[in-house]
Amino acid sequence: MDIKKFSSLAKRTTSISCFESIHLLCEEFAKLASMKQFIFTIVENNSLYSSKLRNFSNLSDEVKNDIKSSSEGESAFINCQLDNYTPQHWDAKSSKGNSDVKMVATFFSKYGFTCGVNIPIKAKSGDLAFFNLVCETPLEANELDSILVFAHTFSSYLFASYVRIKEECGAVSKLSPRENDCLFWACEGKTAWEISKIIGLSQRTVTFHLMNIISKLQANNRQHAVALAIMKGIVKPTFRNVQV
Repeated sequence: MDIKKFSSLAKRTTSISCFESIHLLCEEFAKLASMKQFIFTIVENNSLYSSKLRNFSNLSDEVKNDIKSSSEGESAFINCQLDNYTPQHWDAKSSKGNSDVKMVATFFSKYGFTCGVNIPIKAKSGDLAFFNLVCETPLEANELDSILVFAHTFSSYLFASYVRIKEECGAVSKLSPRENDCLFWACEGKTAWEISKIIGLSQRTVTFHLMNIISKLQANNRQHAVALAIMKGIVKPTFRNVQV
């Protein structure tokens, strides 16, 4: 791995402003790592019932279509990675006894890939990401070890930029300071009257802010807004009254 080229590429990930740039950066990193094919999958935690998948990949159309059209579809691809908590590399032979990456190795092996790296990442919003590099040509374990370190750093930077872009485009950035205050205390189980006494506003004004929050978070009601705020990490704890 060319350190200077990698450093330049990693720095560029922090300044991207649109999702379209992600595919180009992944492609460039895959070539730099000598593992030409990649798939960067993001599981957006929009609701507990149904998550949204976003894929950036240069896998062949044949492989993509097979994954989508198989009986279990993309869920099988996600499920085989959910139990992985640490970045790991795999190869079709030696990974058979390693339960952590066995399912990942088995999944990719059926498409002719002999080795790869798998990086799981989780954001404060609850969104998950899986960065995979795969190769049809076998590589030595020490080569995969080196690629894994760089891939972990790269994908962490990239996912952080993805979350930033998503937040800049989303409703979270549109909440006013007062709305954030009301949402915080609503998450603490306070009524509109109780919140009004805590932050020094009228109950009517607090109710107005809560209705705005429901609208901006695209929630169905106040309880749903609170659940979304907690699930997505919108509300942050305060440490002003920490007891030691």
